[in-house]
Amino acid sequence: MSYFQQTNEPVIEFKEITKLFKEGRGIRDISFDITKENNIVGLIGNNGAGKTTLLKTLFKEYTAQNGEILINGEPLENKHLKKMAFFPDQNNFPKHFNIIEFAKFSAELKGIKPKDYVDKLEKLIRFLKLENFRKSKFTKLSAGQQKRALLLSVLITNPKIIALDEPTANLDVDARIEFQEILKTLANDLKISIIITSHIIDEMENLINKVVLIKDGVIVYDNNYSLVKDGKLEVLYKDYVTYQKQQIKVDKQKAGNKSNVASLVDILRNEDDD
Repeated sequence: MSYFQQTNEPVIEFKEITKLFKEGRGIRDISFDITKENNIVGLIGNNGAGKTTLLKTLFKEYTAQNGEILINGEPLENKHLKKMAFFPDQNNFPKHFNIIEFAKFSAELKGIKPKDYVDKLEKLIRFLKLENFRKSKFTKLSAGQQKRALLLSVLITNPKIIALDEPTANLDVDARIEFQEILKTLANDLKISIIITSHIIDEMENLINKVVLIKDGVIVYDNNYSLVKDGKLEVLYKDYVTYQKQQIKVDKQKAGNKSNVASLVDILRNEDDD
């Protein structure tokens, strides 16, 4: 039985999560969920708002003082972490591995044996256009190549939940568009739950289908999102973060984004997902 089988319940639930530090900073009573339908979440807030603290609590780097996190209705445990992956920002790449070594290390750290990932690794290398950089260390790669190499180390672990910190920073326009299309494929066709933190909020407008605005450790806005229906994220941010407008909850609506990157679906879809 898969811990990530499709159900009517949220994939991830944050329920009144509180994690405070000695100086009083942290997060307070954080509650929101991520579902199969609305599964690309933009977590937006200023530096120090609590985004990193929340993600570290999700990955059990921090222990919450109150509340709980549920994964498909089950309290978060180490077994769930094997199906979760973190995509770091540009400044946190491994310096002593070449890209293939790091991908293999990432897979085996999750308990995946070489015989179970070797074919997928080769397919992902080709898909991500990394054939000519097999022995390259991250320091020798361009920003775009580094992002693709980090994505290789994430996708080889067969994640069902991915958290990304500033994933398109330092990328040119073409690389950003390509990266966004990959994320849409992962979310729409493979039903992977994705949480994105970014300061570049305008570029998330055509990507995310749920937005969570956080200020001073508390959520000030949480709803499904569509650029057509809800307008620009910058306006929402100013309304609820800058000017402290109060949210009136409305019924959730399903997003309908589709993606056509079929080859990535073929590489990553497991037989037991059918």
